[in-house]
Amino acid sequence: MSVLGFVAGKVDREQTRLEQLSQALLCVQVDTLGRAADLGLNKEDIALAKATLRDFVERLRTKLTADGQTGELSALATRITEGEKPLEDWVEDLKKLETHLASEDRLPIDSIHVFEHLLSLLDQELMEDFSRLYSD
Repeated sequence: MSVLGFVAGKVDREQTRLEQLSQALLCVQVDTLGRAADLGLNKEDIALAKATLRDFVERLRTKLTADGQTGELSALATRITEGEKPLEDWVEDLKKLETHLASEDRLPIDSIHVFEHLLSLLDQELMEDFSRLYSD
């Protein structure tokens, strides 16, 4: 496979992941604001959205605490470990986020901010890959 084909496939997967996570986060945010019913979302929709987010958070936390930095989420893990926020703080925030997402309670605003930060990092990664794709 050519480098261009590899990067195009990677960009497609990243874009799909970002869209799915953004949609799930939107459902959870609407629920936190008490407006889920206004948008036709029921408890099952919210539970599915939380499960989607929780799965991602669990995989990311595992990646951050493992020694290997290859494979899925490795670029995001590298971006996190090289950032200003200490890795221990990230791991603690992700553990709290997992706990909140496993609960039937509404997600606290501070947990939403943590996830928004993650989506921002994913978006930066995607934009860099788009730039590489179109510059090659």
